[in-house]
Amino acid sequence: MEKKGKTQAMLGMLALVALILVLLILFMILKNDALNNYFANRAMENKGIAASLPSEIMEEEAEKYYISEERVIGKYVYRLWEQDSVIAAAEGEYPRMYVTLSLKSEPAINIVEIWGLPVEIISHSGKDITGEGNPDLVVQRHTGGAHCCFQYYVFDLGDTAVSKHLESQPSNCFGEFKDLDDDGVYEIFTCDDFFTYEHCSSAEAPRAPLVLKFVPGWGYLPATPNFKDLEQIRMRIVTDVAETEHGLSKEHHEKDREAIVSDVLCPALQVALDYLYIGEAGAAESEFRRLYKYSDVSDIWWYLTNQVYKSRLFTPDELKVHVYSER
Repeated sequence: MEKKGKTQAMLGMLALVALILVLLILFMILKNDALNNYFANRAMENKGIAASLPSEIMEEEAEKYYISEERVIGKYVYRLWEQDSVIAAAEGEYPRMYVTLSLKSEPAINIVEIWGLPVEIISHSGKDITGEGNPDLVVQRHTGGAHCCFQYYVFDLGDTAVSKHLESQPSNCFGEFKDLDDDGVYEIFTCDDFFTYEHCSSAEAPRAPLVLKFVPGWGYLPATPNFKDLEQIRMRIVTDVAETEHGLSKEHHEKDREAIVSDVLCPALQVALDYLYIGEAGAAESEFRRLYKYSDVSDIWWYLTNQVYKSRLFTPDELKVHVYSER
């Protein structure tokens, strides 16, 4: 009798476990259906949304995305599409985001599509940041990764077809849209990262100060020398010089190259780039030679300037912007 009782108890436990498993499977099915319906319903809240899905999103995956931002500017509609982070993580992916721009009259056609990890519609969107009389769409895109890359777009939302004032090259440098000279037109304060992987590690790499100025008919052009007295730049130079002098005070032996590069060369290169990009080449060379007192100083100076003059973001003097603005 005792053995029979134990067998019945064991069967009872197995039946209970089986029931729990069945209930768990049913719960997961219902949960997935509810989740899919949730995203489908959110997409349907906005009339015409499904018709203007970003082209890279397959229809069968549409329920994984939702509209987190939507705005009408004149005859245009822009939307920010976000992939649910929980779903993306479950699939081993980073959540993707898309910005789309379409005409209200043609919601099935996206005239602009930008993806990113993430991509962001900057708050200046809807304002006329270029002074041409039309509102602009301003987008920041990030391609993912610890350092790289940021990319910026500025679109003119006038009566004619959308024109692009800016599509910057991918860069390690974050950009800020500011009216630096109080003329009502926004500049972009950022940096030139062309020297990022030369001599120094990514974390220590010198990056040249860079101001992009809007010029009608040309878009955004490098104009750093026009803003050489900007407080952010002058204070940056003071900080960079102090950092280099601190490294120099350690008095490394000529053969201790690793320490010299980290403590002296990299910050000294930063000082040189600061001065070169604001149009003060004489100060750049004299400061570099004062701060970097090692036998290869001339070779490195030659290499640095040779690379600088190849960068399309380097402005040799402040006349370039004036010449462009007169054409």
